[in-house]
Amino acid sequence: MTSLTSVCIIDFAGNNRQPGCWCDYYPEEKITRFGGFWCDVPDLITEREPSEEECEAHAKKYEENCFRGYLNYIGVEQSEIDKRIKSMKEEKKRFYPT
Repeated sequence: MTSLTSVCIIDFAGNNRQPGCWCDYYPEEKITRFGGFWCDVPDLITEREPSEEECEAHAKKYEENCFRGYLNYIGVEQSEIDKRIKSMKEEKKRFYPT
């Protein structure tokens, strides 16, 4: 059971280029929960309140899930979702070579 007491870490309302996302830290449970575009990000368990940077890094690990979930939510066909995910990965490799 989640307590009612939480601390807002990030609350981005979104804009015409990207959907909103948020995360709240629940100190009694030591859990950060994610929502909005980040609804497919698993809870982050920490002993202390995480920083914005820590939350963003955690969410980034699951960006493909988030992107896929968002496109599904707005009604994009599965074949088109797969194309967009592939394109996103290719673009990422081009701009951020490992």
